[in-house]
Amino acid sequence: MIDGKTRKGRLTAYGLAMVIAGAVQLLLGGGCSSDDELQPLAPSQFYATTAPHDHAQTADKPQPVVDRANIEEPSPIPVLPEAPALLPDISLAPAITTPAPATHPGPGLSSGTYLVLGTIVAEVNGRPIYANKVLSIIEEPLHRKARDLEPAAFRNFARGQIDKEVQELIRDEMDYAAADRLLEREDKRMADAMTQKWRDDRITDAGGSLEIAKANAARDGADFEEQALREYRTNLIRIYIFRKLEPRVQISAQDLRDYYARHPTEFSERDSAVFRVIKIDWSRVGNKEQAFTKIKDIYDRAKKGADFPSLAGEENQEKSLKENCGLMDSKPIQKGSLKFEKLEEAIWNTPEGQLTDIMSDGQAFYFALVEKLNHGKATPFEDEKTQKAIHEKLAAMQRATMLEATHASMMKNSLVRVDPTNIEMALDMAMQKYAIWRRN
Repeated sequence: MIDGKTRKGRLTAYGLAMVIAGAVQLLLGGGCSSDDELQPLAPSQFYATTAPHDHAQTADKPQPVVDRANIEEPSPIPVLPEAPALLPDISLAPAITTPAPATHPGPGLSSGTYLVLGTIVAEVNGRPIYANKVLSIIEEPLHRKARDLEPAAFRNFARGQIDKEVQELIRDEMDYAAADRLLEREDKRMADAMTQKWRDDRITDAGGSLEIAKANAARDGADFEEQALREYRTNLIRIYIFRKLEPRVQISAQDLRDYYARHPTEFSERDSAVFRVIKIDWSRVGNKEQAFTKIKDIYDRAKKGADFPSLAGEENQEKSLKENCGLMDSKPIQKGSLKFEKLEEAIWNTPEGQLTDIMSDGQAFYFALVEKLNHGKATPFEDEKTQKAIHEKLAAMQRATMLEATHASMMKNSLVRVDPTNIEMALDMAMQKYAIWRRN
């Protein structure tokens, strides 16, 4: 579940559309499990059967009501998994209790300092975006970078993060506004019922106690009712994408073939190898002759059956090779990626489990133990998994394009105001905590 304090990165429109694919299939109620029969070459499978339509916007924007005892039950809704599996980080801001606009001192981002709660950095059609919300979202990357950057460089980095996050939150508000304006009442009731299920699940997990559920949220720095409101907004956007964008996704069998032909490397595995290296630098030993004498002794010990990882850990001079017992990477290394061509050639000309010959690059001597050679292969277009993967990617690209067009249109028709003075105040708030982040 997305917590109430930080967001683990942002999805681009394309990334969002890729994740939405899973949500759409669950809302459709089937057709995407690994056990389903896939008929990817029938064009009718890829075209929408109904055309998209828009409804007149409602005059008033109803507020979600989570606790309702006397509301008519909505039509059945799909059973959804936890939000991260369905639509993680749908570009909605995390739940943070937002105070009414005011300028009064409150707890600061660091001990002994204060920030101004209620500082508005932007407004979208009258809906405020607060500085403390922006800073809470980007706290993790700011904390991480503070350890590496000097004050001036950190201030520039923080400014970029704040500006980027403000723009993302503006888009969040527009996404929600589009869903709220264009969806019918029944869709909103469905989003409300989905939110009620989310709420009931949290209470059940807390042993049936609403107070314990609220305490659990507070322990994570969140507010339970704010989380429920965020869940409602998330659900409404899911339904909006399903109702308004998904029917417009159209992919033919020829589209699949064309994509496969244009992107052959996406459907093939490259040759790769796992090997361990021992390297002896001439300058660290004394001279070329002394270095060769040393590596020849190590080579003979390896030939006689000495444990190669132990030898590599003991005899390598480079820190990374020493610490990793001769491994240059934790993953197999793809063929053609080594700068030292002699070593590359030797590895691919040596059987698994055997040692290469000793070689030199003019500054050091090397030899390697080849542990595994992986010979890549291409996945044929006829493979159902290949066609399914292409279909999902093309559908995500179309959804991303539609989302971008929606954002562009809404920007033209929305009243968006960014306050540069308060952006600077938010930046000052971030700098207040810089010294603490740098030490920890």
